[in-house]
Amino acid sequence: DLPGFEDARMQYVQGILDSLSLVLDNMRRVESVALASIGQAAAEIVHDINHHCQVIKAHASSGQHSVERLRLIENETGLMTNLALDILDFARENVIVNPMAVSLESVKDAFNQDIGSAFMNTDMRHLIVVNSGGDIRIDLERFRRVCLNLARNAMEACHGSGWFRVEIEIGSDAVIMVFEDDGPGIDPSMQEKLFEPFASGGRGTGLGLAVVRRIVSAHGGDIRVYSTPGKGCRFVAMVPMNFV
Repeated sequence: DLPGFEDARMQYVQGILDSLSLVLDNMRRVESVALASIGQAAAEIVHDINHHCQVIKAHASSGQHSVERLRLIENETGLMTNLALDILDFARENVIVNPMAVSLESVKDAFNQDIGSAFMNTDMRHLIVVNSGGDIRIDLERFRRVCLNLARNAMEACHGSGWFRVEIEIGSDAVIMVFEDDGPGIDPSMQEKLFEPFASGGRGTGLGLAVVRRIVSAHGGDIRVYSTPGKGCRFVAMVPMNFV
């Protein structure tokens, strides 16, 4: 019953209610931003799928079913399949890998085939350098998607005209794979969140790089990006040699 006690208590309660209201407003704002990001990513994914479908339809409806046209259809189908696998891997909480012993020459041949398909009908050039010999233990099919996603991101960043280089080497305790391009680079403010879902930094839909990190992490490894605006981009993936 002290003087002013009721007023002080009401002000205290009012302060709590105002704080709760602010928290709820922030929650709604975050939810709206998240939904908008998901909607934008979904629109880009649908756009990519539609693009591949249109290319396939154009070649399939042509009266001239040459070997070259069939090869183009197969290439577009492969790219669309890779996109579908990206979506599935992104939706899964954990990426399951099946590591097997493969020779570095087999890795080089697989990467070369996939990059060649991705760069078909573009002015992109590529080079794969293997500085070591012997076998490594990786899930080759998964790492083919790592290489393909990074190659396609480089192609988009270079607007279809530039170069993409892969270098593979066995270190003292890790397999080191370097993927680099001569594109415009990535702004420093984007580099730390580049592997976050839907944060593409101008490189694809934002799912490809997120899946790349998940695949490398599932091998017990890590991938980092090094880039200076205007001087290209380099991704370095390291997988421990004792990975089982």
